[in-house]
Amino acid sequence: MAEFGSHLIKKAQWQTPPEAISWWPNTPAWNVVFILLSLSLVIFVIRQGYHWLQRQYVREAKILFVKLDANNDLPAMASLLRQFCHQHWPNESLATFPVKAFSNRVVELTQSSDTTAEAMAALLVCNYQAKASLTDEYRLALTCWVKEHVC
Repeated sequence: MAEFGSHLIKKAQWQTPPEAISWWPNTPAWNVVFILLSLSLVIFVIRQGYHWLQRQYVREAKILFVKLDANNDLPAMASLLRQFCHQHWPNESLATFPVKAFSNRVVELTQSSDTTAEAMAALLVCNYQAKASLTDEYRLALTCWVKEHVC
């Protein structure tokens, strides 16, 4: 006696499963799109890294200014302020300006208040004094200027 469906089993052949469908289209246009997107991403990352490195001196100046302010090292703060401004605005020729003109020009460039100009001038004058002191109002104005404009 034959079992039910045995004639079908005898005819059954093992078939290979179909190949998996690729997730990536095999057309040249998609390859070009992928290459362009990859290239754009690489260029974007490189440019962002370059700009981040260019602004490294700004981050370091901000950190150093806070440390010098905490140590009450006014001559070093004045030197740092001048150095930062010369580096940040190289085309302005700020080194040739006297103290008052220097502070006024920096305030113009950053669009700050007149109190900030007076505070900068007082700080720069402190650079040439043996026992320098700065009022709390000027110190606060300089700290606010650094936090707002040195970022």
